[in-house]
Amino acid sequence: MARLRIYKARVVTPEGILPGGGVECVDGRIARVVASCPPGDLDLESCYLLPGLVDVHTHPSDEDGSSPDRLAALCDDLRGQGVAGFLFATGSIAVEVLPDWLRQLARSLDALGPARGCLGIHLEGPYAAPAGRGGFHSGAIATPQDLSVEQLLNACGSWPRYVNIAPELPGALEAIRTCRQRGLAVSIGHTRASRDQLLAAVQAGATAVCHTFNATEIQRFKEPGVLDVTLDLLGLASESLVCELICDGIHVDPLLVKLLYRAKGAAGVALITDSILGGRHAQEGQRIKAGLSSYCVVNGAGRNPDGGLCGSTLTLAHAVAAFCEFTGCSLQEAVRAASWTPARLIHQDLDYGSIQPGRRAVFCVLDDRLRVREDLCRLVNQEVA
Repeated sequence: MARLRIYKARVVTPEGILPGGGVECVDGRIARVVASCPPGDLDLESCYLLPGLVDVHTHPSDEDGSSPDRLAALCDDLRGQGVAGFLFATGSIAVEVLPDWLRQLARSLDALGPARGCLGIHLEGPYAAPAGRGGFHSGAIATPQDLSVEQLLNACGSWPRYVNIAPELPGALEAIRTCRQRGLAVSIGHTRASRDQLLAAVQAGATAVCHTFNATEIQRFKEPGVLDVTLDLLGLASESLVCELICDGIHVDPLLVKLLYRAKGAAGVALITDSILGGRHAQEGQRIKAGLSSYCVVNGAGRNPDGGLCGSTLTLAHAVAAFCEFTGCSLQEAVRAASWTPARLIHQDLDYGSIQPGRRAVFCVLDDRLRVREDLCRLVNQEVA
């Protein structure tokens, strides 16, 4: 029986922060959470112990997706950043090779197994509207009518978890219903859909907004002086939609981050990175090829040749600290947006997202300035594996 007792930590639980708290882990699961305890195996005095974070939107490189060894290294790096679970999202992959690319990615994930932290595949593409494709190459988008969602889901093997669909595309509503019947989360994004098309997508079962305030219209008028409903406004107003958010201060202005938090609360915001190479490994000035597209890292964000945003170098732990700074929320609330909310979105909240008995014993450790302690993340997660 593998057992680990963590003590003197500032334990971030759903009910609040336990200063000097303790967590006992047995065989990879949390067995007990206490407000105080005698010395145990790992002293985390002055550190915050968070549930392992959950990133439902990060991108492997082209080479990562086809190599189990490279994918394993990326998984281990994310674990070292305190990310307990994550979805690998598709990038700008040519439509004609996308099914084969997904099959290869699924085979790589089969070889690794779930213990490395990957919870599945996120099909961000190919179902983007031409006018809202953002960083997607024109050769990497298709309609559900031309390339069926069933074909792509089958190519993912046992790993599909999350699909993005622009509602105005032919066959979109039926594709949303198909995904929901399979128990998958569905986001709306990369779209210029009308109010009625957006509401129809929600009625069909859509559950989230893809990277809110990015690759979309924030403002549109249905007649002079009369504001129309866009995806972002629908996300703010809808209780049923979770809003993804890239909280790096570049993709979304801090005032809009604050607005989103005030409208939705932490239960309605899922912090994401939308990163490539685990975020921190993308270096300033580096040119990165992503399928048919390429971009350069400029001032901490990916930029395509036209200067448009195309991914981030963000880590999820940095997003937690930035969310606290931009919104004034508590650490407990920011952690909720980076763990429980995304875990619930993809139906993994019984295993991930909170420090409670029965949940998986995978953690993120921050110092008293909210900086990730990679050494302790690796140590604690290795000890309880």
